[in-house]
Amino acid sequence: MKSYIKITFDVNTNDFNYQSDMNKSGVVECVEFILTSHLGAGADNSKPNMKDLYTIYITWEFLDDSFIISSDTNNKSLTDGILSSFFQNLTKPYYKK
Repeated sequence: MKSYIKITFDVNTNDFNYQSDMNKSGVVECVEFILTSHLGAGADNSKPNMKDLYTIYITWEFLDDSFIISSDTNNKSLTDGILSSFFQNLTKPYYKK
């Protein structure tokens, strides 16, 4: 069994959109686990693709608890940076004014 998260990030507006077959709590848990597992991985010196809109696709395989991450950034550090911003955006408290 598998689950997925598709994240799009618009550089110009700094907006995120996502689609998933998991609820918000599951998305938060998945992204947090990925970011934690990537800590200390070091920099990726690959030249990133310069785009206005990036897409990151995560597949979570339940049987062996593995993740497959694909993105159009061409740079793992940029992908992790986008995931980190997405995570912060997803978990920040909402305040009514």
